[in-house]
Amino acid sequence: MSRSPRYFAVAAWLLAAAAIPTVQAAGPFDGTYAGTTTNTQAGGGAGCGSAGPVSRTVVDSVMTTQYASRDVRIKIGADGTIDDSASIGSALLTIKGKVTGNTKSYTFVSQRCAFEFKGTKR
Repeated sequence: MSRSPRYFAVAAWLLAAAAIPTVQAAGPFDGTYAGTTTNTQAGGGAGCGSAGPVSRTVVDSVMTTQYASRDVRIKIGADGTIDDSASIGSALLTIKGKVTGNTKSYTFVSQRCAFEFKGTKR
C-alpha cells in the first residue's frame, strides 16, 4: 500500500506538534517583588544575610531565596498564604507570611536568625 505525500506531511506535523512543550499559565503570584529585609534576630552571622533592599522572584507560585549559600524553595498557597519549612543541614527554617494583591510579606526564622521581608510586585 502506497502512502501519499500528504499523509507523510500530516504525520510529520503531528509528531512535531507532540514534541512542542506546552506553556503553562503563570501562577497568580508570579513576578518579582522588590522590598526590604529587616533582621529581627541575628545570632549566628553566617547565613543570616544582611538587612536592606532586596528582590524576590516567584515562578509557578514558588519563591527561591538563600540560606547559608543554599537555595530554599518556598511554596505560596492558592490563597496567597506562605507557610512552609525547610531543612538546610541541621538548621530547620520556618517561613510564614502572605501575598495580598501586589504586596508580599513574610518572616523567615531559623535557630540562628530571623528576618522579615516586605515588598511590592514590580
